[in-house]
Amino acid sequence: EQAMQIRADQEKLQNRPEPRTIPLSGFIGEGTEDNPYIIDSTKKLKQFRDNVNEGHSFKDMYFKVTQNIDLYEENDGVPVSWIPINGFEGNFDGGNCFIQGLYIESSAWYQGLFGSVALGNLKNINLEVKKLGFSGSYSGGLVGIIEQGSVSDCFVKGDIITGEEAIMIGGIIGNADRSDISNCRFSGNIGTRDDDNANGANIVGGIVGDLLDSDIKSCVSVG
Repeated sequence: EQAMQIRADQEKLQNRPEPRTIPLSGFIGEGTEDNPYIIDSTKKLKQFRDNVNEGHSFKDMYFKVTQNIDLYEENDGVPVSWIPINGFEGNFDGGNCFIQGLYIESSAWYQGLFGSVALGNLKNINLEVKKLGFSGSYSGGLVGIIEQGSVSDCFVKGDIITGEEAIMIGGIIGNADRSDISNCRFSGNIGTRDDDNANGANIVGGIVGDLLDSDIKSCVSVG
């Protein structure tokens, strides 16, 4: 039953509507490899996120972070959970800057800085976690699920707390399908809410929770 659910979710991602791509207003750059769109603030990262989540995949376009970014925010003293970037199909270069303060407390599937990436590439991202509480599946610090893409030279630091019924939880990636992962590092612990170990969760890994026809090399998990 679990395998059937996994396959159904993968087919749902593969059969999503044809993505739209539009120029980003207010961004420096042209979205090309030589002149990528520049993300230099929390506001710009959220604007990028919102455009992707509205259905603009930015397929084959390029983005680069040029300043450290702090994502943590509160509303009347209550932490605000980050809404993941879902459906990205472009190239995202973290510029070796630090994206810190990532806070997620969610029961939804596909959680992380990015929820889902298809045919996209993530590189040079340094991510510092404030708190990650995943009750749903296909979740990771950097990306919940990546299909036919790559993750390289990325670092995630922080602890992840999972629900006992969650599957495919990774320090960096929840599920990698036909993707390449290289030179990545996770520093932290992954545990369940009850006893601080991952025995209750299924398919858990420091770098990636589950690999499907994917390659991984030169990666380290410490915790």
